Amino acid sequence: MVRYCSLRKAFVFGITAFVLTHGLIYMFFDRIFSRKIASTGSEVRQFIEIGTQTHASFSRTLSYRKDGNVDDLSVKTSSHSCNPPDIVVDGIPWPDCITKMQWMQDNAASIKCYGTQGVRADDNCSILKYLSTQEKYCPPLTYENPKRSAYFSEAKCSPRYDFRQLYYTLSKSADYSWIKHRISTMESMWTRATKNLFSNIPALDKKRIHIHLGLLTTGIGTSAWKGGPLGELVQWSDVIASLHSIGHEVIISYQKNEIAFHYSKYMKLFSTSSTCTPKSVYEHRNIPFDIVYTDINGYNVIKTKLGDRAFQPIRCRCRIVDSFGTEALFNHPPYRDRLGIAATQYNGLDVKLQQFNTMFPHTPDNTFLGFVTEFPPDISAQTGQTQDAKKIALVYGKSKEFWRGKDKYLKIVSEYFEVHATVAGVERLPRFVINHGLVNRTVLAKLLSKTKLFVGLGFPFEGPAPLEAIQHGAVFLNPKYAKPVSSLNNDFYKGKPTLREITSQNPYAEEYIGEPYVYTIDVDNEKELRQTLSKVSQADSLPGYLPREYSVLGMLERLSVHVDKQQFCNEIPYAQNHSHDLEKMRWPPIEAMRCISSYPHVSKSCNDVCSSAGLICEPTFFPVINRIESFRGFDHEFPCSRTAVPRIQDTFHPSFDRTTGKCYVQINPRLFSCSGSGKNHYRICPCRDYVRGQVALCKSCGPGIG
Repeated sequence: MVRYCSLRKAFVFGITAFVLTHGLIYMFFDRIFSRKIASTGSEVRQFIEIGTQTHASFSRTLSYRKDGNVDDLSVKTSSHSCNPPDIVVDGIPWPDCITKMQWMQDNAASIKCYGTQGVRADDNCSILKYLSTQEKYCPPLTYENPKRSAYFSEAKCSPRYDFRQLYYTLSKSADYSWIKHRISTMESMWTRATKNLFSNIPALDKKRIHIHLGLLTTGIGTSAWKGGPLGELVQWSDVIASLHSIGHEVIISYQKNEIAFHYSKYMKLFSTSSTCTPKSVYEHRNIPFDIVYTDINGYNVIKTKLGDRAFQPIRCRCRIVDSFGTEALFNHPPYRDRLGIAATQYNGLDVKLQQFNTMFPHTPDNTFLGFVTEFPPDISAQTGQTQDAKKIALVYGKSKEFWRGKDKYLKIVSEYFEVHATVAGVERLPRFVINHGLVNRTVLAKLLSKTKLFVGLGFPFEGPAPLEAIQHGAVFLNPKYAKPVSSLNNDFYKGKPTLREITSQNPYAEEYIGEPYVYTIDVDNEKELRQTLSKVSQADSLPGYLPREYSVLGMLERLSVHVDKQQFCNEIPYAQNHSHDLEKMRWPPIEAMRCISSYPHVSKSCNDVCSSAGLICEPTFFPVINRIESFRGFDHEFPCSRTAVPRIQDTFHPSFDRTTGKCYVQINPRLFSCSGSGKNHYRICPCRDYVRGQVALCKSCGPGIG
């Protein structure tokens, strides 16, 4: 039974202040993550109860030892009444605010630049104002009505139907050649879909966008012509074409020295050795880009080239294309280290989880960016095949290494179908296989038009080819694994920042498409294999099927909304006691939210909770429910004897612990997670609806969508 929280109780009551007394708030910050605190001889408990007493007019500071533990608790008086804020303000955690205030108290007087920006070490008001408005470590002192565009220009996008300037840019290096070729073969599709999009949506704010393709430094751009991996290049091609078509101002780069050129004016603001971040940096006109699309390699390069101070204002503007996704336990360094996960260049980026953009909708914790599998109509028309002519099986695997150990499996397939392949180079394949070699997109479309069965070999994982085959009416034979594959047991996923388990070669096809287009079976089970092959061979041919989210129009819809609506540089509080204009900045809109509990099931993630109700978890709503009123909406299930914040931070808060009778709020914004689950914990979950065939968007996410 689905348990919904009471919106009247949870979201109409005024905001209850989360006041932490007795100075023990400090034990929750990242730098003292799971450490012990000695406090005037009293034992520190595993939770701190939320009280109602306000802070006195002084700030509290801690003395740290070299090992990171705390020796004592000292009190430093202040001449003003600007008290340290609570750790959770209007549902939003601010875990670094107090420690930053302490650092400023101890160091601001000796650093000249702070004085020039109005900061006094003995004045909490000036410190708090600086940390709120400049470095953004503390909550805003007041919530002013924000402008609709938190970026540069008030200009609007004009759709582009001319690609010549884009092709000129992509002609500057051979590493762009495959991307340019893919876009050019699909140009008419982008033009047609863009006209369709702009006939149904209001004007979009024009953004300055930097696309930095760090992966091209590996040579993948040229190896693609020789049978190298294409998945990431496909996605990047479609991102570039989408942003160009929508009309944004786009700069493309991939070499390290290009970063210095594109950020040269911005870097002059940091020409001094000052510790302070220049005040002018946070003026929008001085930040070179509204959004930066890059990959993990590119993110690390940009960060290194700019340096920590200059990169800080850019960090929240990054959208990281990350094919397989990043989970909370790999993203936040203190949490990662506590769990004993080794640090690598691919984890510990410590950004908001939705800044990671994935190829498939693996988890709503990340943003589903996607790609296009749609073929141009003119290519499809050239195939000239009827559905009755579909008689062949095409093997999914262009590298001979994918075929190892599959001879028996493929021999059985050959008893039901004529087997074809597109293996790169001159390879010795089984005698019953007709190999066409590496083919271009036009030839592939012709082959797929004759294909009744697209044969998976178990690898590569989660690629785009099965969706292309299904678009042509082929049935995908999707190998099921005897044991789920993850980074814990497979070299391909090893080192990737996710513990997600996949049960078949293409989980998206298994979960979102299914029969009759997808048969997920144990291909080593000869009886099951033969039954499936017989069923497919005797069945009528299927019409082509293309999920909307993998069409050109679907890609444009999704990316136009994400670029226009998503923002990671400002926190949007629950606006009950604030201006309604704040709520207009929230995306998805709060009207789409459904608050559901996991009761009576413990150890259940919000992904599972929302899915069981036919919804999807929406992490942007976590701050809305990260408040005591949300628990009160579940009085019959969560009889909280007291409300608490945890000593040990985890990914399953906010939640109710049935063993202690306490309701826990989340105190670290990096650990808001749809996938987290805790033993003996009932989760409260922010869910939303979604458009059929466009899971990234809710039904009220924008005009023309749905």
